[in-house]
Amino acid sequence: MMRLRYLGVATVLAVVGGMTAFAADLENADPAVQYRVNVMRGISANASAIGLTLRNNLPQTQNLGLHAEAIALGARTAVSAFQPNVPDGVAKPEVWEDQADFQGRLLKLAAAADDVAHAAREQGINAAKPKLDVMFPMCKSCHDVYRKK
Repeated sequence: MMRLRYLGVATVLAVVGGMTAFAADLENADPAVQYRVNVMRGISANASAIGLTLRNNLPQTQNLGLHAEAIALGARTAVSAFQPNVPDGVAKPEVWEDQADFQGRLLKLAAAADDVAHAAREQGINAAKPKLDVMFPMCKSCHDVYRKK
């Protein structure tokens, strides 16, 4: 399980790095694309904060639930952020070809993040850690299908 957790954290950090390469082109993109990229960046930033906190034993573990709540909110927001059919950015055409699956994945991510947040608030970080092994791979599996590399 620990190996999966670090794989999830590494995936999140790789995504964050890829998004910064896209930043230069973003200011010239359609505002709908700019909006959805920023929504997804919020998810990525909070996932990265969780990974950094756990990997480096930072003292901000009390914020894990807040970061997970932000991921859940971001995932729910992303559902409507992808509503305007404006192909561009790092989204593959499959996003619009299979909206039901894409939106379903976002809502499952939101539910998993809610589960992490609830566990962190009610039972502490040790109860939340195994739930991250469910949440983090959801990001990668969705990116494998719907995000350009």
